Amino acid sequence: MHAQHSPSDGHRPGHNHSSYVSEDEEVIQEHAVWILVYLSFFSPAVASLVSIYSLFTTLFLLFLSPITVFVRPRKPLAYQLHTLLTPPIYYQLRFVCSTYRSDLHSNIINPEDEYYFTHRSNPVLLTLINVLSPVYAAGIAVTAWVAAGFWFTALILGDPDGRDKKDDGRTVVLGVRRLWERWLIRGLR
Repeated sequence: MHAQHSPSDGHRPGHNHSSYVSEDEEVIQEHAVWILVYLSFFSPAVASLVSIYSLFTTLFLLFLSPITVFVRPRKPLAYQLHTLLTPPIYYQLRFVCSTYRSDLHSNIINPEDEYYFTHRSNPVLLTLINVLSPVYAAGIAVTAWVAAGFWFTALILGDPDGRDKKDDGRTVVLGVRRLWERWLIRGLR
């Protein structure tokens, strides 16, 4: 009896696992133009809004933390920062068609789990990633413009050898996307 594999579990019937690109990669490649536009123009603006939100949220929570000492039950500051600063990162990841999900960083975390908040969650890094993202996004935007120029040139000239079967310009754009994705994911670890 043969096991049925769905396309979403990474296997296609009759194909070698290493001979195809996963469906997630195909979706990402289909959206390469949108990703290029987002990284070139919208990413710095969205990152700036997220940065302002993160600064105000962090300062507000720090300002209120002495008052919350008298409130019971009291959730740790790390939990509050995590709950408020993680969703903007996930929104930015969705804009570049990222499939990153982490059970550790879902909003369903036991606030009394001291191990999580002392060893796994890093609210300082999460805040820094959110606050410094506009600077990094500006660099990513410039890199995306260079990638767009390369993609345009590669479309006109093509591959001089004629042996390459993939779109080199699209590959460069997706490489820029991976840089942005890695930066954002760093805040979630």
